[in-house]
Amino acid sequence: MTPLPKLIWRDLLTNRGRVAVSVFAILVSVSLIVWMMGSYDTLVKEFDNDAEAYMGNYDLCLVPEAPRGPLPPGGQPRFADPELAARRLRARRLTARYNGADPEDDELRRETARELLGSVGEGCYLEPPFRCDYGSNISLGDRVYANFNLVILDCARVEIGNDVLIGPNVGIYTAGHPVDPGLRQECLEFALPIAIEDGVWIGGHVAVAPGVRIGRNSVIGAGSVVTRDIPPGVVAAGNPCRVLRPIAERDREFYAGNRRVDGRAETNSRMP
Repeated sequence: MTPLPKLIWRDLLTNRGRVAVSVFAILVSVSLIVWMMGSYDTLVKEFDNDAEAYMGNYDLCLVPEAPRGPLPPGGQPRFADPELAARRLRARRLTARYNGADPEDDELRRETARELLGSVGEGCYLEPPFRCDYGSNISLGDRVYANFNLVILDCARVEIGNDVLIGPNVGIYTAGHPVDPGLRQECLEFALPIAIEDGVWIGGHVAVAPGVRIGRNSVIGAGSVVTRDIPPGVVAAGNPCRVLRPIAERDREFYAGNRRVDGRAETNSRMP
């Protein structure tokens, strides 16, 4: 009785067309497998890049709290670290004092801000209400002005330079959470420092994500979500925030469209 392998070999030799088709099918199958593996790697890299754009490139995880079970009415999360809990409670008491001060009592607000924040330069003012996690991780340069409802989650350092303007309802968030839902359920949190350099103007309703640096004299348009570093001397806006143009010499003469700083409107050369 002829063995099966010999029968197969004899059949292939007598049917050369079948051999060619079989080889072609094998090559196509291998090519598809290689292509699919490469496509998968590309998708993973694109996902990582997108995740970094939204969440920041983080490599530090903290476990600040460990809530178990429903909170009582009006209750606050219980923190595993008593030192963090005490620092947060201190910040809430001081922000309550700052926000509740009489509108004419600037001295009380200045004293409270210096007690609450890590460092405060000359001529700074934060319009109440103002909120923060700890306060001690926030550093303000000279002549910083923030409009109403500034929120700073300062689980990591937040450094704000001199002559910075911040519009209303701005959020500066050093803190974030893992994308994986299981890790979030374990109450994992990461924090990355944020730096806002001298002369920056941040428009209203801007969100600044963990790990971002905004370069000197740059302008961030209202409603932007800043997920990556912004270079110095540019106008940037959008979600995610992107550079639109550099700040040019013309910006010293015109402050909004065709409005001149000296009060005169720009003359259109095409008009009579």
